[in-house]
Amino acid sequence: MVEDEISQRHAAVDRCKKLAKDEKKQQSQLKPTQAVVTQAPPKAKGPNSTGENESWLKLKDTDKQPDLGKVNVPWPQRKFEGYYKISRHYKWALNQIFHTFNHSAVIIVEDDLDISPDFYEYFAATFRVLHQDSSLWCVSAFWDDWMRHPDQRQGRSCIRPELSRTSTFGKKGVSKGLFFEKHLKFIQLNDKVVPFTQRDLSYLIKENYDPKFVQYIYNLPEVTASEVKAQSKKALPEVRVTYKTKEQFKDAAKKLGIMDDFKAGVERTAYMGVVSFSYQGQRVHVAPPSDWAGYDTTWS
Repeated sequence: MVEDEISQRHAAVDRCKKLAKDEKKQQSQLKPTQAVVTQAPPKAKGPNSTGENESWLKLKDTDKQPDLGKVNVPWPQRKFEGYYKISRHYKWALNQIFHTFNHSAVIIVEDDLDISPDFYEYFAATFRVLHQDSSLWCVSAFWDDWMRHPDQRQGRSCIRPELSRTSTFGKKGVSKGLFFEKHLKFIQLNDKVVPFTQRDLSYLIKENYDPKFVQYIYNLPEVTASEVKAQSKKALPEVRVTYKTKEQFKDAAKKLGIMDDFKAGVERTAYMGVVSFSYQGQRVHVAPPSDWAGYDTTWS
């Protein structure tokens, strides 16, 4: 994104029926958002802009989803009706942002999230890379399963931070708390400001990133998931655990406490089949063999 396009970004808060345990908690979660939002560009360019921050920050209160009726869902998918309603809402909201307000980009923030103090700094900087690299389709503060599906990815990738720039307190919702107790409530939110816009992020462009990434991963010492769990290779600061089958990945994931689900063959947070994380102070990369040829969409 070139400098004169920065005022065209739009931030939208997605308000769903996800409730915090009490109103005070929900109010406190919004404070970091409000603090960061005040740092937005002073003017917003667009047909409905008043020249003030509110047009850049959110849709007007009167611009609400007009269709809140029941969705006609085929019987086998009826249990997912809530997701169909969310999909309908997103379609409406994105059409408003891109076609009605004529913004060039959007940051979507669900209302049950805490955000880091450098949340908007991160997006402002990485959008420049998104603009330059056609192999990318989004920048994310976290990696959602829907984004892994080939209908969305179309062979492209997303930029995500190594340390999450969001955390969730929304146990209640359409997913009925799926993964919340086991994984999501343990997300560590970054609390330090990283000046991303002052850094050269061109290393993230695919032609720069991929060769170095592959060389780095496959030059690491190879160990087993059991050895990592037992910390018998603790002297090694960074290691690689190899998997060749879906079952081997799931086994390693369960031993090391990471999410083991697939979407069209793609693991959560994976890049080129590699899932990277820290375990007891040791950096671990669960990776396919070096001759990996792509995701197997039958893995689920």
